[in-house]
Amino acid sequence: MSQFLVGSLNEAFWYLNPEVGWLTPDDATADAVRDLRVQGNTLSVYEGADNESKAHIERIVVAIAAKGKQEPVEVGYRLFDPGDVQKLGIEVVKSKGTLGAPELNGLHRDLIQISAIKLGQLAAVIAHGRAGVVSAKDFERILRKEVEAGRLALSGVNTDLRRWLRLG
Repeated sequence: MSQFLVGSLNEAFWYLNPEVGWLTPDDATADAVRDLRVQGNTLSVYEGADNESKAHIERIVVAIAAKGKQEPVEVGYRLFDPGDVQKLGIEVVKSKGTLGAPELNGLHRDLIQISAIKLGQLAAVIAHGRAGVVSAKDFERILRKEVEAGRLALSGVNTDLRRWLRLG
Protein backbone atom coordinates (compact mmCIF):
# COMPACT_ATOMS: atom_id res chain seq x y z
CA MET A 1 0.00 0.00 0.00
CA SER A 2 1.03 3.57 -0.50
CA GLN A 3 0.05 7.03 0.64
CA PHE A 4 0.19 10.49 -0.87
CA LEU A 5 1.82 13.42 0.87
CA VAL A 6 0.98 17.06 0.36
CA GLY A 7 3.35 19.38 2.18
CA SER A 8 4.07 22.99 3.02
CA LEU A 9 0.60 23.49 4.49
CA ASN A 10 -0.56 26.11 6.97
CA GLU A 11 -2.10 24.08 9.80
CA ALA A 12 -4.38 27.02 10.73
CA PHE A 13 -6.43 26.30 7.58
CA TRP A 14 -7.12 22.63 8.30
CA TYR A 15 -9.64 22.67 11.15
CA LEU A 16 -12.32 19.99 11.19
CA ASN A 17 -15.60 19.33 12.96
CA PRO A 18 -16.00 19.54 15.97
CA GLU A 19 -13.27 22.24 16.16
CA VAL A 20 -15.42 24.24 13.72
CA GLY A 21 -18.99 23.54 14.79
CA TRP A 22 -20.67 24.50 11.53
CA LEU A 23 -18.68 21.96 9.46
CA THR A 24 -20.20 18.57 8.80
CA PRO A 25 -18.00 15.64 9.90
CA ASP A 26 -16.88 14.85 6.33
CA ASP A 27 -16.16 18.46 5.28
CA ALA A 28 -13.19 20.86 5.42
CA THR A 29 -12.89 24.64 5.51
CA ALA A 30 -12.66 26.71 2.33
CA ASP A 31 -9.30 27.98 3.62
CA ALA A 32 -7.99 24.42 3.22
CA VAL A 33 -8.77 24.62 -0.52
CA ARG A 34 -6.78 27.86 -0.78
CA ASP A 35 -3.81 26.23 0.95
CA LEU A 36 -3.51 23.52 -1.73
CA ARG A 37 -2.05 25.88 -4.37
CA VAL A 38 -3.34 24.13 -7.49
CA GLN A 39 -1.70 25.26 -10.75
CA GLY A 40 -3.13 24.47 -14.16
CA ASN A 41 -5.82 22.31 -12.54
CA THR A 42 -3.04 20.11 -11.15
CA LEU A 43 -1.95 19.38 -7.58
CA SER A 44 1.58 18.21 -6.85
CA VAL A 45 1.96 15.37 -4.32
CA TYR A 46 4.59 12.82 -3.34
CA GLU A 47 3.99 9.09 -2.95
CA GLY A 48 5.46 6.87 -0.26
CA ALA A 49 4.89 3.55 1.43
CA ASP A 50 2.36 3.31 4.27
CA ASN A 51 5.16 2.37 6.63
CA GLU A 52 7.40 5.27 5.61
CA SER A 53 9.42 6.58 8.54
CA LYS A 54 8.60 9.95 10.04
CA ALA A 55 12.18 11.05 9.28
CA HIS A 56 11.73 10.27 5.56
CA ILE A 57 8.37 12.06 5.43
CA GLU A 58 9.91 15.11 7.12
CA ARG A 59 12.78 15.11 4.59
CA ILE A 60 10.22 15.37 1.79
CA VAL A 61 8.23 18.08 3.59
CA VAL A 62 11.37 20.15 4.23
CA ALA A 63 12.55 19.77 0.62
CA ILE A 64 9.14 20.97 -0.61
CA ALA A 65 9.03 23.92 1.79
CA ALA A 66 12.67 24.90 1.18
CA LYS A 67 11.75 25.95 -2.36
CA GLY A 68 9.41 28.71 -1.23
CA LYS A 69 9.96 29.65 2.41
CA GLN A 70 12.06 32.71 3.20
CA GLU A 71 12.96 31.63 6.74
CA PRO A 72 12.53 28.55 8.92
CA VAL A 73 8.86 28.21 9.81
CA GLU A 74 6.47 25.57 11.08
CA VAL A 75 5.26 23.50 8.13
CA GLY A 76 2.22 21.25 8.09
CA TYR A 77 1.57 18.24 5.92
CA ARG A 78 -1.08 15.61 5.33
CA LEU A 79 -0.85 11.95 4.32
CA PHE A 80 -3.85 10.47 2.53
CA ASP A 81 -4.98 7.37 0.66
CA PRO A 82 -4.50 7.27 -3.14
CA GLY A 83 -7.64 5.08 -3.28
CA ASP A 84 -9.68 8.05 -2.07
CA VAL A 85 -8.27 10.14 -4.94
CA GLN A 86 -9.23 7.41 -7.40
CA LYS A 87 -12.78 7.32 -5.99
CA LEU A 88 -13.10 11.03 -6.84
CA GLY A 89 -12.21 10.31 -10.47
CA ILE A 90 -8.99 12.33 -10.30
CA GLU A 91 -6.25 11.02 -12.56
CA VAL A 92 -2.77 10.47 -11.11
CA VAL A 93 0.28 10.88 -13.36
CA LYS A 94 3.90 10.10 -12.51
CA SER A 95 6.08 13.12 -13.23
CA LYS A 96 9.55 14.22 -12.30
CA GLY A 97 9.59 16.44 -9.24
CA THR A 98 11.52 19.69 -9.06
CA LEU A 99 12.95 19.45 -5.57
CA GLY A 100 16.62 20.08 -4.93
CA ALA A 101 16.72 16.45 -3.75
CA PRO A 102 17.04 14.21 -6.83
CA GLU A 103 16.39 11.05 -4.78
CA LEU A 104 12.93 12.38 -3.84
CA ASN A 105 11.92 13.62 -7.30
CA GLY A 106 11.01 10.10 -8.44
CA LEU A 107 8.27 10.03 -5.79
CA HIS A 108 6.45 12.97 -7.40
CA ARG A 109 2.93 12.58 -8.75
CA ASP A 110 0.53 15.07 -10.32
CA LEU A 111 -3.18 14.90 -9.62
CA ILE A 112 -4.54 16.30 -12.88
CA GLN A 113 -7.71 17.74 -14.41
CA ILE A 114 -9.07 18.86 -11.04
CA SER A 115 -12.34 20.78 -11.31
CA ALA A 116 -13.61 23.20 -8.66
CA ILE A 117 -16.03 20.56 -7.32
CA LYS A 118 -13.36 17.86 -7.25
CA LEU A 119 -10.94 20.25 -5.53
CA GLY A 120 -13.40 20.76 -2.69
CA GLN A 121 -13.91 17.01 -2.39
CA LEU A 122 -10.16 16.42 -2.51
CA ALA A 123 -9.58 19.04 0.21
CA ALA A 124 -11.99 17.14 2.45
CA VAL A 125 -10.13 13.86 1.76
CA ILE A 126 -6.79 15.51 2.54
CA ALA A 127 -8.17 17.24 5.65
CA HIS A 128 -9.22 13.87 7.07
CA GLY A 129 -5.83 12.31 6.29
CA ARG A 130 -3.05 11.87 8.81
CA ALA A 131 -1.74 15.28 9.88
CA GLY A 132 1.80 16.15 10.81
CA VAL A 133 3.86 19.24 11.53
CA VAL A 134 7.54 20.01 11.21
CA SER A 135 8.44 22.72 13.74
CA ALA A 136 10.54 25.70 12.66
CA LYS A 137 13.43 24.36 14.77
CA ASP A 138 13.20 20.92 13.12
CA PHE A 139 12.78 22.52 9.68
CA GLU A 140 16.12 24.30 10.13
CA ARG A 141 17.84 21.23 11.61
CA ILE A 142 16.65 18.89 8.85
CA LEU A 143 17.44 21.42 6.11
CA ARG A 144 20.99 21.93 7.36
CA LYS A 145 21.51 18.17 7.70
CA GLU A 146 20.21 17.49 4.17
CA VAL A 147 22.39 20.22 2.63
CA GLU A 148 25.50 19.12 4.56
CA ALA A 149 24.94 15.48 3.51
CA GLY A 150 24.61 16.54 -0.13
CA ARG A 151 21.07 15.18 -0.41
CA LEU A 152 19.55 18.64 -0.92
CA ALA A 153 21.19 20.99 -3.42
CA LEU A 154 21.45 24.65 -2.53
CA SER A 155 19.72 25.38 -5.85
CA GLY A 156 16.61 23.76 -4.32
CA VAL A 157 16.59 26.21 -1.40
CA ASN A 158 14.97 29.65 -1.67
CA THR A 159 17.61 32.39 -1.96
CA ASP A 160 16.24 34.29 1.03
CA LEU A 161 16.20 31.11 3.13
CA ARG A 162 19.81 30.37 2.14
CA ARG A 163 20.74 33.90 3.19
CA TRP A 164 18.78 33.62 6.47
CA LEU A 165 20.57 30.39 7.38
CA ARG A 166 23.93 31.56 5.94
CA LEU A 167 24.17 28.57 3.62
CA GLY A 168 26.55 28.64 0.66
